[in-house]
Amino acid sequence: MRKIIIWIIVLLLLLQQVLAVGLSPAEKSLQYNPGFQNDLTYYVVNNEHKDLDVAIDVSGQLANFVKISTKTIHVTASEELHPFIVSINVPPTLSPGDNFAKIGMSEIVAQGNTGLMAKVHVTSKLTVKVPYPNGTSVETPLAVTPIPATSSEPLKLISFQKYFLQDQINEFSIDIQNTQNYTLSPVLASITIGGVGTIKSPPYSIEPNQETSIISFWDTKNVSKGRYTAFLSVSYQNIIINKTGTIYIVNATEYEQITGTPVSKINAPLAPALTAYLPYLILIIGLLIVLLINYVWFFYLRPKQQI
Repeated sequence: MRKIIIWIIVLLLLLQQVLAVGLSPAEKSLQYNPGFQNDLTYYVVNNEHKDLDVAIDVSGQLANFVKISTKTIHVTASEELHPFIVSINVPPTLSPGDNFAKIGMSEIVAQGNTGLMAKVHVTSKLTVKVPYPNGTSVETPLAVTPIPATSSEPLKLISFQKYFLQDQINEFSIDIQNTQNYTLSPVLASITIGGVGTIKSPPYSIEPNQETSIISFWDTKNVSKGRYTAFLSVSYQNIIINKTGTIYIVNATEYEQITGTPVSKINAPLAPALTAYLPYLILIIGLLIVLLINYVWFFYLRPKQQI
């Protein structure tokens, strides 16, 4: 029986390694200096040593003052750490206490033949510490920016992306606002595109009275150019907000004319091959077989001790 327990522990450790893709540093703090600008280096941690694609996002109180060097990153199997730059430009005034932004990273994997979704979403907290006047402690409620009273609808769907480039992996963004005075988590989005398929987002955490973009990815390869009906659904616990809208797949020339964004600047990730996970699956199946054999031998085939 002891051997079985040991094998179960080994299996759990190996399962942790399968998900060992992270973001470093996990947390970072800066002292407040009005109007200062700082470039910080963050790293995608590739503990699995495989080719992978990730999307970077920003949320939180300081999201409007934080820029990232790239929204999507391709990491090769030979890279254990892949750097990217996070630039913060602190406004002249901030409320006393901790003001923060969350740097998020989502690993992108294939979702059937119609789109992409995020496998895991991890965050790193970037905090700007603003001193309280006259040495007042953080717990003293002085000069704290008030949060509006709770409204009847905790989530508000602001807008969603409407134009997508043909034969490309596109970001599908939905702008959501948290109208409450507490954090909403997890918030999930699902987009069903008529005649094409369904795209699902990773879980998001939205801070009080904040607006954030929920990002999914849509591969429009082999999807015809034209107009489509999209059924959007955003949920938190038992609260669901539904919206129906029209989206368009256009060619490169039309995309640039409509959105004003050069196609050359679109840097969408390529979906990593699902076969990259095959060695881990084989290893886990092998361990399960060993556990089963060990169990059968211990309880049924082991020689009985003579009394």
